[in-house]
Amino acid sequence: MPKSEIRVRKMNLKKGVGLVAIGVALVGGMAVWAVSQGKPSLAALYAQNAPVEGAETVYGLPLAWE
Repeated sequence: MPKSEIRVRKMNLKKGVGLVAIGVALVGGMAVWAVSQGKPSLAALYAQNAPVEGAETVYGLPLAWE
């Protein structure tokens, strides 16, 4: 194998290792940030996402839970 090809492969390997290290640091930072935000309360999530009974639907009938 020519020396130039070995040099190119080593350079590509170094770039790959560097990109993986940056990715690990970013994912770790995001995980730390997510943990520091705390858990959202179930009541707040329910109020944001659950429709109220009797609300209009796309198909024209009121929403009923029963």
